[in-house]
Amino acid sequence: MLYQILLYSILIASLVICFTAIPSNPERSLRMIPLFLLYNLISELSAYGLMVQKRSNMFIYDIYTLLEFVFIFILLFASSKSIRFKRVMSFYGLLFLAAAILFYFGWYKPTHYNILNLFMSFMFIIVASGAVLIEQLFSDEVIRFTSIPLFWASTGFLIYASASFLINTLNYLNIVFPSSLMVKQVITVIGSLAFYGGLSMSMLCRRIFN
Repeated sequence: MLYQILLYSILIASLVICFTAIPSNPERSLRMIPLFLLYNLISELSAYGLMVQKRSNMFIYDIYTLLEFVFIFILLFASSKSIRFKRVMSFYGLLFLAAAILFYFGWYKPTHYNILNLFMSFMFIIVASGAVLIEQLFSDEVIRFTSIPLFWASTGFLIYASASFLINTLNYLNIVFPSSLMVKQVITVIGSLAFYGGLSMSMLCRRIFN
């Protein structure tokens, strides 16, 4: 229970910070962050409610996987200046859509949940976030990274997706070891802190570091 409270506390704190910071952010792409976090909170509460009632809640997480991908795709796509990178992202987005169609029309269902889109989403986030950070690093412009929203968001996405990829791989392969539950919970908390902390800092960084 303490573990769940900690995760909800991180999410709610980030939600409050991001809604508070909206007036200071003229960028349209950043203004959707609080709305996504609100949807995230509603999804988590709904999933928890179904779990308490001993009902399946995987469909909520399947929908969340799709919307999370769309949210991060739009954020990174809108922020990148590389035409080549945007073309690659667009192609991958089409592959992701095709995988979703295969699953939801029942043509490819290896498990009871949408594992294909789940891992495709994690791989996309890891690669795309890393590419955006590299793009900023090798930019010809004089950049102060701490004042760039995308720097914080991409760093958070990269850590979160790496942690989530590891946890879901362990779960899918049913790998169990001493204190595995505690280790998975610690990794999940780290991933959540990175994700929500990165989004919060992306909303606040220009106010703090400028």
